Amino acid sequence: MSHRAYLYNISSPAVVQDTDVMVMEWGYEVPLLLQPLLIDEGFVSGNIYNTHTDPENFGLYYNAEKGIQNIKRFYNFIENHQSALIDDIENFTVAKEKMFRYLDNLSQPYIHVDAWDVFNMSDESHQQQANDLLTVIAYNNNVITRAIDADDISLLTPAAFAGGVMLGFSDFRSLLNYPGYDYGFRYIYEQADTGDTDIFEENGLWGLKDKKGEILAEAIYDEFYGFDEEEELAVVAKDGKYGYIHKSGKMVVQPVYNDAYGFDGGYAVVNLEGKYGLIQSNGNIKLPPRYDDLSSLMPLGSYWSAALNGKYGVINADDKVMLPFDYNHEIKVSDDETFYTIEEEGSGSHLIFSGQFVFLGRFDPALVKGRAIYHAENFNEEVVIFEVLKHPYQAHNVLLSSSGEILLADYTDIIETWGHAFLMSKNDKQGLFKYPLGLVLDFDFDLIEDLRPITDEPITAIIKELPERLEHLSFNFCKVTTNNQDGLFFTCGDFSKWILAPEYAAIEYLKSQYIAVHDGANWAVFNIDGSQHTGFEFEELINLISYTGIAYGIKGAHVFTIMKEGIMPADKMHLQDYVEANEEYGYYYFTEDVQKKFQAYIDEE
Repeated sequence: MSHRAYLYNISSPAVVQDTDVMVMEWGYEVPLLLQPLLIDEGFVSGNIYNTHTDPENFGLYYNAEKGIQNIKRFYNFIENHQSALIDDIENFTVAKEKMFRYLDNLSQPYIHVDAWDVFNMSDESHQQQANDLLTVIAYNNNVITRAIDADDISLLTPAAFAGGVMLGFSDFRSLLNYPGYDYGFRYIYEQADTGDTDIFEENGLWGLKDKKGEILAEAIYDEFYGFDEEEELAVVAKDGKYGYIHKSGKMVVQPVYNDAYGFDGGYAVVNLEGKYGLIQSNGNIKLPPRYDDLSSLMPLGSYWSAALNGKYGVINADDKVMLPFDYNHEIKVSDDETFYTIEEEGSGSHLIFSGQFVFLGRFDPALVKGRAIYHAENFNEEVVIFEVLKHPYQAHNVLLSSSGEILLADYTDIIETWGHAFLMSKNDKQGLFKYPLGLVLDFDFDLIEDLRPITDEPITAIIKELPERLEHLSFNFCKVTTNNQDGLFFTCGDFSKWILAPEYAAIEYLKSQYIAVHDGANWAVFNIDGSQHTGFEFEELINLISYTGIAYGIKGAHVFTIMKEGIMPADKMHLQDYVEANEEYGYYYFTEDVQKKFQAYIDEE
């Protein structure tokens, strides 16, 4: 069972009303991208719907109007930093506009958080858990508000947020662009809607009427299924036969089929006297019923597993045979929807085919994973390559192309996917793989970390040798560690270069285009292109939250502000604000030891 959290737009706390609207149903948490909706002095009161364990039925309530204004401010802030945060601005814009329209149509004064199902996972009282959740959401909204107010996305780090809302994500950008979230709109609960129509029952039969009660289709059907959202068609049954009706009430396909199924990708499977075919949404027959079985494969509307004369194969919508009718078992799609499988008689293994129906081998499907990666030379082309894990008949993990070519053998794991690259490991070493280039960093390094800098200039202005054709492509500045020495490696598309050889005691990202480099004795500030901004003269370098500064540098009893234009003694008033904020947030920005050094500098006459 999945434990769910719910958001409702309601008119009165703890009171059920017909006007209540479910806004979200999500697993285990209130997602970070929706938490800005929960602003303005929330409070705890009784739940509305989950009251099964009274009095353990506490939920949270917030001002809806102010929350909607706040989440719009948050999304506009994200859009203002689109080059640093958004992978697909077109899809982001669509998702943002749909969310804003949806929220603008919410008319009730409160947003209600119902986490009763999640609270049941703990022995702690629901009231205490509700108050704890109230605190966590307020804390996270403070982080977001500070980032917006400072116009500084570097404040949106995983460590800055409470409640585990960024578990599994290395940074905010990864969470924001995760395909399963659709930039936050996927969280929104959209009930299946027939538009302005209602299916109604009369004397045991079913019909259709509009919201005003006007009859669109008389109640003459034995069964009336839900409308397909894309085609606006519903399956109906009469006297044991099936057809399709449009939500306008127009009969598109008369009930003549022995069975009928929903539309997938513009086509629906129908059964006529035991044979299966395809029809289109206008009722025209695409493939006359002649197959013994027919079921959709991914991508929907492209391929079908078909049976003919006791054998299975694959066809497309034009009846072209993609896989011959040579198999005893139905062709199925893998769990991750990246390859096709056919059970092999008596062997326990399966025949594995790529998405282009190229035979990859005989494997247990559980050992095969499709991995999406962008082509390093054809930059906008996303390809799927296949990881086949080692098994008794294969000593090493292997990467295969969709044509079955071995791309890489003998590695341990794919640690992360970076769009155009895989961060990989072999035993206790790490390397970087790009398709189709292979390893651009061999398995020679103890650690490879993408610094993900937020640059103020186009990348071609920073890395002068980078070809202009790569100007708008994602890139990686990799801190690489070997033998306790750090270096900096840059890669973008099919271009790579060393910026700093791995010969420094430490490298850390500061902000904008600047990094901190330690030579074993002191710290210096470098530009991320490898040029030196300061000498190796500082005992500590601390990130500076400011529009103009890069970092604070500690040198003996003195603290300096390091700026793009130069170095000057730190302003004590500004530094005092920073110290107080650091203490308030539990020494988040810097350690207690650094705090004492700052305070001593401030207090010095």
